[in-house]
Amino acid sequence: MSVKIALSTQLDSLGVSPNYRRALESLGCEVVDLPLVTMDNIDEILNVNDGFILTGGADINPLLYGEQNLYATKINEDRDNSDVVLAKALINSNKPLLAICRGMQLLNAVCGGTLYQDLSKQNPECKINHQQIDRAYEYVHKVNILPDTKLADICPSVINVNTIHHQAIKKLGNGLSVAAVSLDNIIEAVEMKDKKFVLGVQWHPERLTTYSEHNAILSMFVDECERQKA
Repeated sequence: MSVKIALSTQLDSLGVSPNYRRALESLGCEVVDLPLVTMDNIDEILNVNDGFILTGGADINPLLYGEQNLYATKINEDRDNSDVVLAKALINSNKPLLAICRGMQLLNAVCGGTLYQDLSKQNPECKINHQQIDRAYEYVHKVNILPDTKLADICPSVINVNTIHHQAIKKLGNGLSVAAVSLDNIIEAVEMKDKKFVLGVQWHPERLTTYSEHNAILSMFVDECERQKA
């Protein structure tokens, strides 16, 4: 059964990544790029799509989590506003949601959490260089998968990931549970246990689909979209 997966708008200075579409189409999905989401079009968007990915991109505005901007860059308020409307609607609708990198950070902010605006400047315990953009398609560091999580159902207890972010979750948002942490205790994945499928990962599995555990993450998401569509 083919499902339709909607990608949140990638309207910011980092541009459109083809990797989400490539990875999902390889799993038999129809993939659509969403326009800016507003209260006027959100109901139709929810009705015609089976699952959603909050994509990666530039930093979100720290005002979304109650802080003044110290280190966030390349902010696009139109995209922020669109993603906030989408994320809130998805949480309320119980539609399958996979939030990747920026997407996970935005999900956390929508749930009342906060971010380190820059790990190297604000978290002295951070020992890993988490912003290795030149290695975006490679394994860079390990993360520990926590038990009794969706990731634990499909992944070993320790996996390798890529890492291209300089921000990360500081205070965890309401309703979110930690699903994975790096070796320097940065939150690397979250989930909402009271929802059918809300999962956030700080790395980019769509760039690592040649590795079984990352392809399994995308497949688990697609499988849930198929179950809810049936």
